[in-house]
Amino acid sequence: MKQLKCFDLLKLTAPMIVRSFTIILLGVIDTAFIGRVSVTALAAVSVAAAVYSVLTQVITSSTSGYQILAARRFGAGERDAVANGLVHSLIISLPLSFLGCALLWVSPPLINAMVHDLSTVAEALIYLKFLSPSLIALVLLTAIQGTLDTAKQTQWGMYSSAIALGTNIVLDYFLIFGVGPFPRMGIAGAAIASTIAIMFSTLFVIIVLIKKKLLPCPRIKFKWDEMQRQLRLSFPEISSATLDYVGNLLFVTTIGFLGSIALAGGRIAFQLLIILFIISMQFGVGIKILMGHSLGSKNLHELFHQFSIGRTTSTVVITVLGIPLLLFPETIIHIFTSSVDVTQIATGAVRTVGLCAPLIAWTTSCAGALRAHGKTAWLMYSNLGAVWFVQLPIAWVGMHFKYGLTGVYVAFIAYFLARAIVSHFLVCSIHAKIPETSMSL
Repeated sequence: MKQLKCFDLLKLTAPMIVRSFTIILLGVIDTAFIGRVSVTALAAVSVAAAVYSVLTQVITSSTSGYQILAARRFGAGERDAVANGLVHSLIISLPLSFLGCALLWVSPPLINAMVHDLSTVAEALIYLKFLSPSLIALVLLTAIQGTLDTAKQTQWGMYSSAIALGTNIVLDYFLIFGVGPFPRMGIAGAAIASTIAIMFSTLFVIIVLIKKKLLPCPRIKFKWDEMQRQLRLSFPEISSATLDYVGNLLFVTTIGFLGSIALAGGRIAFQLLIILFIISMQFGVGIKILMGHSLGSKNLHELFHQFSIGRTTSTVVITVLGIPLLLFPETIIHIFTSSVDVTQIATGAVRTVGLCAPLIAWTTSCAGALRAHGKTAWLMYSNLGAVWFVQLPIAWVGMHFKYGLTGVYVAFIAYFLARAIVSHFLVCSIHAKIPETSMSL
């Protein structure tokens, strides 16, 4: 039985893991290309990405309530309800994406507050303006890809990411460096390439959803009850993402006090952290989908096995992936930059990321289980508590007492340790009450 459940999880998550690798590779290639332009460009992307991430996380989190409900509805065979939920999800998230585009164009005061080098500020603003249209496509991509995932059709998201990766690589090369008839656009070319890649990926999943006829054509009928249910589940995720990534802005600002070289090194270390986190999140999503289907069909016996096996599998895989960061940090850093100064300052931070690996896996597995149960508010409180009362104070201490970039990055170990402990006890408290727990949201 345990081997079967592990196979079910891997079958579901394998395409998502491949998808995550393509997304990771996209970020790695972007960073490597930009790192060859200049240290200033790399520092600018570090700052701009922190700002962009706040908006992308807020906007994509607005679809989380829909995805939780969709998993349960697919489990119960209610496809009409899934289609109706998708329409309501877009009603919530699309206006947020247009607002996000506008905010990126009025972000100069924020960028100036984060970094004091004028060249870095100028390049960061250029990057954000050319990247802004991608927010609209990203909403459609997240909602439709989430629909395919919750229907256990995860392979389509893998293909869409491969399309984005191939498009981005080609356009990066031509637009950043000005190959052939294309002008050399530098950091602006990187942003344009990413935007077009996301648009192509979005177009692909739209075509798949239509061709596969996975959902019936929804009757566009606004239902306030549906909106309330989605908002009740999504709002804690939106709030958590907002305050979490505002905290990340402050974290990057803290690194900014160490100088542009530290920002460049911090960008590399953070990219590696995101690699582990994205892969680990796919296991969390798989756990959420499988548990959601079980909750929808009221098969409670499966819940315990799905969570336990999923968390164990995730922890083993992510820990193994973190080992090279501990053993060969300089070699990995050289993938992104040839700067000796950046390599020296980033080495300790990269090792710190490697130490975070098992804690990341444990945290995201528990988060997947909590989302399956609809406990998004619990996730919000545990996440924000770890960011604002653990991570940021420790990062400030590391900067203030001149422990360098490594001292600042130790804050991530404390953050994931706190979240892993709290989320574990939250899941245990739910499962202890499972016999008398109501399945209704």
